[in-house]
Amino acid sequence: MSQPETVQVDFLVVGSGAGALTAAIRAHDLGLDTLVVEKSGFYGGTSAMSGGSIWIPNNHQMAKHGISDSEEEALTYLQHITHGEVDEARQRQFVRKGAEMLRYLEERGDLVCDAVPMYSDYYPDAPGAKPGARTLEARRFDILKLGRDMFTLRPPHPACVTFGVIFSTAHDAYYSVRGHWRMYTSVLRELSLYLLTLPLRLLSLRSTRVTLGNALVAPLRLALKKRDVPLWLNSPAKSLLVEGGRVAGAIIERNGQRITVRASKGVLLATGGFEHDPVLRQRHLPQPTHTDWSAANKHNTGDALAMAQPLQPALALMDEAWWTPATRVPGSAPAHAMVFEKCMPYSLFVNSRGERFVNEAAPYIDVVNAMYANHQPGQREAVPCWMILDARYRKNTVISGAVYPATMMPDALVPQHYWNRFIYKADTLPDLAHRIGVDAQKLQATVKRFNRFAQTGIDEDFGRGSNLSDQYYSCPVSRPNPNVGALERAPFYAVRVIAGDIGTKGGLLTNAAAQVLREDGSVIPGLFACGNCSAAVMGRSYAGAGSTLGPAMVFGFVAAETAAGL
Repeated sequence: MSQPETVQVDFLVVGSGAGALTAAIRAHDLGLDTLVVEKSGFYGGTSAMSGGSIWIPNNHQMAKHGISDSEEEALTYLQHITHGEVDEARQRQFVRKGAEMLRYLEERGDLVCDAVPMYSDYYPDAPGAKPGARTLEARRFDILKLGRDMFTLRPPHPACVTFGVIFSTAHDAYYSVRGHWRMYTSVLRELSLYLLTLPLRLLSLRSTRVTLGNALVAPLRLALKKRDVPLWLNSPAKSLLVEGGRVAGAIIERNGQRITVRASKGVLLATGGFEHDPVLRQRHLPQPTHTDWSAANKHNTGDALAMAQPLQPALALMDEAWWTPATRVPGSAPAHAMVFEKCMPYSLFVNSRGERFVNEAAPYIDVVNAMYANHQPGQREAVPCWMILDARYRKNTVISGAVYPATMMPDALVPQHYWNRFIYKADTLPDLAHRIGVDAQKLQATVKRFNRFAQTGIDEDFGRGSNLSDQYYSCPVSRPNPNVGALERAPFYAVRVIAGDIGTKGGLLTNAAAQVLREDGSVIPGLFACGNCSAAVMGRSYAGAGSTLGPAMVFGFVAAETAAGL
């Protein structure tokens, strides 16, 4: 009987999202022989599927946009929104190393990002908050540079691809919801380039000029190729190799064969959260919940938790996720996060009683927390809840990347199987309430009150549209409040809204050096974690767009430095 193969490296990275790839780049540059393993046939994880923004305070691009920042202001902001529940040393490390990591990648040509000056922090009135530029997005990237590896880049979420073929940026989305001419210019440019490169359709039906999460992951993958850092696909890690209390590698299954990968400097777990494990969701997350409600990579099933469990690691925030209201589009998976739809005027959210219960334009994590807080089974259902909208919303706003504005996709062109499963329609509010099982009398009263707020511009109940974060996705034509418009033009529509997520945020508790801790606070030697398999440095909050990916990359960077002895 043949002996299992053994491979010797310095540093083993398990997972291939933005945090994992950043760690591998830094580890290689520090002289560590590095290997990256990925359980699926595509690299990039949820990072590649996502909006791709990264939140990095005090970054070097802020000054050119006229926005000052400092480590202390950023730390003040993080401590305020997390209510002291996260170790200050971890937050200080994130702030200090984030700016360094960003500049490091840019100076080496590995990743170039642009700050989004209009995208404010999600809590713009909190101490230390900034009106923009802490959020950055990767520049558009031509994946032809990857050669054959372009085919194994994890595809983007369907909602990230306009018309199913071309890619838009976060800047484009900002202008798109406003109907700004820059949006039309961008779409026409990209569509023209798409048509002018028809021979490339033999390689990819989608444009090869990618944005968002694909544009974040692709250049990092190219950076690994240039460094000859191997990345094994279809190679799940099955267990950790522990010797003398120290993690010394892992058992990898590759091509049906188990391989012992010994890692003298340690193992970094960057495997994503547990959002697609139904047992862990039922055990830890608020109810009701379902794996189908997640917009994250379907391969995220809590692998890091299972591998580390024999070492009795400390866990934190296991009942939390990067929540977002979402929809389930028939025939499309995964769930579609409602990033901008919830903010636009001429719409509101209601529970089964027809009552509003939240500022719909609030940070998406807060909207879902309000859904759960308002949910009383058998009495008042808010999970799922309903988005009610009128003809003006339907005319101007895309819904979940599936139903385009009526100016482009009139009701007659909406796929028949969407009706009464995804989107509902009626000529009057009482009829709509009857169709969706909502209290008709209460819904009419709720809309009447909301319409009065639209006239004054002040949402007396929940303050919708009262800050910069709310107004990032809004319509300036709606006056006096760009987020609040009266629902008064028939027909009326309803969309079922689920308590979705873009990943769980609870997991292995780490210190400022990205080392995994035991319950007594001691370090598990040789074991590191970053990304959604680790307890979020953002605690139960969400600092701004990119608060998942930014810390994942930073602590991947830090883990590599710790492993190298820095």
